[in-house]
Amino acid sequence: MLVYALVGLMALGAAGWLALFAYNIWKIREAPRLKPKDASRFPSDAPLVSVLVPARNEASRILERAVASIAAQDYPNVEVIVVDDRSTDATWEIVMRLESAYERVRGVRGTELPAGWAGKVWALEQAKREARGDWLVATDADIVFAKEAVRAGMSVAFRGRFDAVTLLPEIGTGSFWTTVVMPVAAWMIALVLPLDKTNDPKSQVALGCGAFLLMRRSVHDAAGGYEAIRDEVIDDVATARAIKAAGRRLRIEAGQDLLFTPMYETLPELWNGFTKNAFAGAGNSLAVVLRNVTANVVATVLPMILTVAGCALWLAGGFAEARPIAISGAIAYCSMVLAFIPVYAALGGRWYLSPLAGIANLVMVSILVNSAWRAVSGRGVVWRGQRTRLVSDRRG
Repeated sequence: MLVYALVGLMALGAAGWLALFAYNIWKIREAPRLKPKDASRFPSDAPLVSVLVPARNEASRILERAVASIAAQDYPNVEVIVVDDRSTDATWEIVMRLESAYERVRGVRGTELPAGWAGKVWALEQAKREARGDWLVATDADIVFAKEAVRAGMSVAFRGRFDAVTLLPEIGTGSFWTTVVMPVAAWMIALVLPLDKTNDPKSQVALGCGAFLLMRRSVHDAAGGYEAIRDEVIDDVATARAIKAAGRRLRIEAGQDLLFTPMYETLPELWNGFTKNAFAGAGNSLAVVLRNVTANVVATVLPMILTVAGCALWLAGGFAEARPIAISGAIAYCSMVLAFIPVYAALGGRWYLSPLAGIANLVMVSILVNSAWRAVSGRGVVWRGQRTRLVSDRRG
């Protein structure tokens, strides 16, 4: 009886993965992709765009390259506000050097974190207070802009009369683990927060990307500004939701030709970075965590276990029931590999890594469990030299 149940479960899993393969191809093909050639020309008196760059302990990364790329924008009216968020390394010295080298750059020394505020959100708030632009771009300290990036974002906003535009960057991969895991992580986010739903004004789904979130200042103010999301861990999604909740128009497009980030270059960085966000991404709900972990283990880990165990018992002899288990497990796993071929091809161009998708899913499940444990226990996670709480202090 157990054999029939396992074989049936694997058959159901294989059918699900094949359906997801078709879904992945459809979603990837329809995703709007913004290119440099799509950027319109703007006059010299175009609206001022203030780019907000929060930076904490970025001296060993690419802060200088990132800020220099923003200062080199071909959009005619840009200022760059870089906030050193109480770094303990040489970040402030780099910011001062950038301010001296580029007329568009201004450095701000961040102040102590007020009670109830998340670190990055407070840094963005301080940058906004210094900004003079009618338009704001919230970004990260490790995002390299193509020279047309701001102009392309503003072109989308003006042509479509959007109140906010967010762009997805090209994500670099610095190690084996990040190369294998990042496409699956990005796919999971897109599955929960689909791009087409974000672009649908009738849908409440809103995905914001911290690499590039362009918004009218007046719209951001009307949605409550950073004060309204002061304790949010995932600030970009929270901002996008606030903008849509205020009845404003948000547009998301793929901006891999305009933005690049190395993001997480090592497995420890990836582990801590996603641990910081995973529990919040599950709605701070243990029930959702349990559901997601169970579904992921059954869909991705169980086929691997049944294939290996079934083959071992089958080859050892005397276990005729092991044969159908091994075969059905292998079919389910191969179906999963097929489903992830378009994902790895679109996000990094390495389709041949799709057989490792099961391992990548296992890493993401482990991160989610770790994030939930650290949130519930109050341990938080150390990120950029600062301990970050993983749940909101607000109630209601």
